Amino acid sequence: MCMLCLSEFTITWRRHHCRSCGRVICSQCSDNKAPLRYMKYQPARVCDECYETLKEDMKNDLRKSQGDSGAGRPSISEDDSSTSVSDSVGEERADAGEIAEGAAGKKDDGGLSLTGLMSRFQKIRFSKDKRKANNYRPSVLKEVHANDEGSDMSGYLNIYKSRKWKKLWFVVKGKVLYTYKASEDMAAIESMPLLGYEVTRFNTWFEGAEPSLLFELTHQNTQPLTRKNGEALSAKVIPGTEKTTQRLIFRTDTAVATSKWVTVLREASLA
Repeated sequence: MCMLCLSEFTITWRRHHCRSCGRVICSQCSDNKAPLRYMKYQPARVCDECYETLKEDMKNDLRKSQGDSGAGRPSISEDDSSTSVSDSVGEERADAGEIAEGAAGKKDDGGLSLTGLMSRFQKIRFSKDKRKANNYRPSVLKEVHANDEGSDMSGYLNIYKSRKWKKLWFVVKGKVLYTYKASEDMAAIESMPLLGYEVTRFNTWFEGAEPSLLFELTHQNTQPLTRKNGEALSAKVIPGTEKTTQRLIFRTDTAVATSKWVTVLREASLA
């Protein structure tokens, strides 16, 4: 998903990278180009936040240079650039300061003035029919990022849904299990409090997976799991009530990973 508007990427709604901060964004949130020092001040796609920041810093430096009563200084050459591709927004801000010191005067042969650099800030114009991102997420799903450093545990797990395995990213934090489509997502697609859930390991094969790679989550107040002809059922309506037997079945890649997940989830399920 886009790290700014949280819209989901599809085949037609493609992902892009900000050439300044490196974030993954959609086309609507990167409808800009800005001159970057490590690219020899050539215009490159940047996100909305970096565009506004870099442009504002350049404007401040331009005003400062215009108010300087000193003699014109040598201009910045397009060949005078850093070779590091990992320049951050902070470094780009510093670059703008260096440009102010070296490019306040008129444009020399082979060089650029601040005014010339300002003209390289561009807006990329697409079709008038822009897609409006369906980016609504409850605030609770935005509190924890997929790569949150304060989480108890995180990683990819295969969850059994609709009679097939689906690989998703899971994070355990604050006794809550958050689900993401990828490890770079800024907001979860769902969350589930773990208090009261029971974590159980398997002792039989299930859907092609060996027991050492499997575990499941069930709630202690639901009815026992129902099996029919050896086939595990994920849910069954209890006659006379509206309750169902809920179970979430997970598969890991190694037995060691299974043990770690089971340990963390059991601790998180206790009050």
